[in-house]
Amino acid sequence: MCQATVAWLGAGALLPLPVAGASDAYTEPAQIRRAAEQFVAGLAATGDRAFATAGHLDARLRLAACAGELTPFLSPGATVRARTMVGVRCREPAWSVYLPVTVETEASVLVARRSMRRGEVPTGADFDVARQRVPGLASAFVSDAATLGVRRLRRPIAAGEALAGDALESPPLVRRGQSVTAVSRAAGIEVRMAAEAMANAGAGDRLRMRNPATGRMLEGTVQPDGTVAIPP
Repeated sequence: MCQATVAWLGAGALLPLPVAGASDAYTEPAQIRRAAEQFVAGLAATGDRAFATAGHLDARLRLAACAGELTPFLSPGATVRARTMVGVRCREPAWSVYLPVTVETEASVLVARRSMRRGEVPTGADFDVARQRVPGLASAFVSDAATLGVRRLRRPIAAGEALAGDALESPPLVRRGQSVTAVSRAAGIEVRMAAEAMANAGAGDRLRMRNPATGRMLEGTVQPDGTVAIPP
């Protein structure tokens, strides 16, 4: 059996998938694959065109015919990447199965006009907006040059490459060994203490710190003002 690719336009196009056509005893593997493909492709933003290809299921797999709709799902906390594990379940009789789905999306994204080195601060002049097929969903890529700000490249970018969001990092507000102010708030009470940063970190990054007085390790989130908020 060859792999089949589903192209889907926008998130609103996804419809419930009936199970009509299954054999009297078993759900056809092709139906399970199609349910997973349509589910993932349907997560694309409106106007983007997603392509999803589900991997093969073992031809010997025998899952009882489903009395209702097949329900695709992602595991808790999972996100759609270029290769994503998708679950498909049946309520009656109860069963579920997982299969890999390869995802690409055609969307308007920032594409580099030139090669750039790690550590450079790119600007809008370094990119064109072009419609390009990218791995995973387009939400993982930058589409608006106005969002670049002063973020640096954490890895090199080749000419013609789409700019992924995780290729950018904020400049460090805090450097390793620096003394920072750790702030803890609970029940309306605010406690501030001096701590030593254990790594470089930008606004929004998690940071490990050491209390020099006790040696205790702390962890919090760097705030735009350079303080570090410790969760209650």
